[in-house]
Amino acid sequence: MTSPVVAEGRVLIGSKDLYLYALNAKTGAREWRNKLPDYEKYSGIYSSPAYADGAVFYAGKNGILYSASVKSGGRNWAVRFESAVYSSPVIKDGTLYISSYNRTLYSIDAKTGKIQWRKNLGNNLAYATPSVTSDKLYMGFKSGHLKVFNRKDGTETADYKFPDEINSTAAIGANGFIYVGCDDGGLYAVDTKSGAVAWKYMTEGSLQSSPAVLDKAVYIGSEDGSIYAFEAR
Repeated sequence: MTSPVVAEGRVLIGSKDLYLYALNAKTGAREWRNKLPDYEKYSGIYSSPAYADGAVFYAGKNGILYSASVKSGGRNWAVRFESAVYSSPVIKDGTLYISSYNRTLYSIDAKTGKIQWRKNLGNNLAYATPSVTSDKLYMGFKSGHLKVFNRKDGTETADYKFPDEINSTAAIGANGFIYVGCDDGGLYAVDTKSGAVAWKYMTEGSLQSSPAVLDKAVYIGSEDGSIYAFEAR
């Protein structure tokens, strides 16, 4: 269920079998693996790992966020939440941001594991990963809302409503637009300056994958079996 991360010559990936694996990027040989303490049948890792400064960060349905050495897999620290984690961690300027299924968004010091602030999200459940800029966090929810938070303290600064669930991670373009994939099959381009939807395109399937912005284009895959490319404007 997770996406791989490549760091320091290793491919890091989580599995529903409860293990985080570190594979040699050249040969595919397993260098180490860490097992989450949890129920074999109903658990696993659904959250993609993240990497920064020699450490890999990962979490599972057991509700624990771990920091471990990329080289050895040795644990640096662990933080226990009150619920499962599906959203993937994201790191910016030494701070890790992640949400758990108890409807809470966390800001955590990546070196120490200390929680800097937490934000109650009300009735909003998150599968998506936060998208981070220099001063803001953008996060989509199953309620169809895309909310914007202040990075320093978690204060909510804006709220956009879409027609269906948001399970994909929003992508931020250099043009001040944010691109959102929705379960109604629509890719939406929101102008963050005006708050208006600048354009949308309806595919023939749900958008569960996350959009990617590269070379002035936006790419996204749909459950209709197609990959789409749009001009990023």
